[in-house]
Amino acid sequence: MPAELPINKVPVISALGMGARRYETTSLTQGQLDGMIKQHSLPNIFAAWAQDPASVRSHGPQLALHRLLFDWSRGIDDNSAQACAALQKAGFNLGERDVTKTKDREFIAAHPMSTGRFLPGESLKIATTSWLQLVGKKRVIQQISDGQFTGTQHSTNEPIELYDTQLRHALVGPPGYNEIVDARNWDGGDFIIYAWQNLQRQLPQILIQTYPYNLKTYNEFEAYVLNIRPMQTGWQSSFNMTSCVTAETLLMMANTIAAQSEFPIADTSVRNLEAILEDYYTPWMQQPWKIFAANLGIGDAGNWLSDDEQSATHPETGYVFKKSNVIETIKAIKAINNYNARLRTEHPHVMRIAMARTADFYHEGKPYFFSMATGKPVAWPEEGTEERYLTDAAAGIRYALEKADVVMTDDPISCFEIIAGKV
Repeated sequence: MPAELPINKVPVISALGMGARRYETTSLTQGQLDGMIKQHSLPNIFAAWAQDPASVRSHGPQLALHRLLFDWSRGIDDNSAQACAALQKAGFNLGERDVTKTKDREFIAAHPMSTGRFLPGESLKIATTSWLQLVGKKRVIQQISDGQFTGTQHSTNEPIELYDTQLRHALVGPPGYNEIVDARNWDGGDFIIYAWQNLQRQLPQILIQTYPYNLKTYNEFEAYVLNIRPMQTGWQSSFNMTSCVTAETLLMMANTIAAQSEFPIADTSVRNLEAILEDYYTPWMQQPWKIFAANLGIGDAGNWLSDDEQSATHPETGYVFKKSNVIETIKAIKAINNYNARLRTEHPHVMRIAMARTADFYHEGKPYFFSMATGKPVAWPEEGTEERYLTDAAAGIRYALEKADVVMTDDPISCFEIIAGKV
């Protein structure tokens, strides 16, 4: 019999039109699968890392289940209480949950920035909507046909709740659960205040993820936080913190630096991009956080770059990339890979996180994402295109498992099969 996670026993609702996510394997026994979950999903990982990073690393890469353990085809929405319960029932101790700020600085768990995917007929932009208009409404999963919502939906019977309520429910479950909180609005600054006001006792169990989008430096981030609420010196020591830089973000940084200088064309050499990463992360690492993590957009695509950085070649097909923006992206990934390797030796106390994001769902064999902006289905680029090569590489699990301390994944079964040498 195949080994499986408990969620695999939940019946698929075929009328929803999405293929079931894979939560079973014939490559491992049930005992092997359960043992790997214990080894690669340690309890209270943030406290354990703060005490002894080397001990955590000795267990191998740790898995953080991206948007928890969900399956739309089975009626279990992402970022939901049901998905968190499924994660804990399977024995995992680390999840990742997306939160989005309402106009009155409360937070609800949601990946899209609008409500159209989980509240059909009410496509509200969450950032301009009061939490009072959202909390208590039942989340739904929409039927998909030909890659589009049809208007038919399945109710999960789960009400929208404020994030602090959801987290407290999660922590009542099996002991040892920790959570990465992906707080994107204003790069996480608002969530620091929300957590300070609502989650004082729970702060050791969460790792707050920020981005350098609007607040492009640590100094800007700190100034924004303190402008909202004055904090005592050393306030950082109450928080576990991570900041995420992808290839797209790194190139944005390079262009911003160029725009502020007398040189209008950005220097996107691997060496300069790596220096930009160094300058960005150093002030973050100097703060007295409980722990600090760097979530870096590493990937095998960085290895496709030629030595002179003028071209790139796909190793399996021999395809030579032609689009300048794609080559720039590959250069940025190369710089991120280099910096990620340096962190391991130069800053071993920094937790290195990587994301391997696989398709959200398949329809008639074609992979799709749900848009973060609108929540609508978006097909992956066509096979054989330069953009598809990059998308496939970004979904590559093997490289992340080899190069990171924590891997955020939608596909834990494939992770275990790779770790066990079965694929």
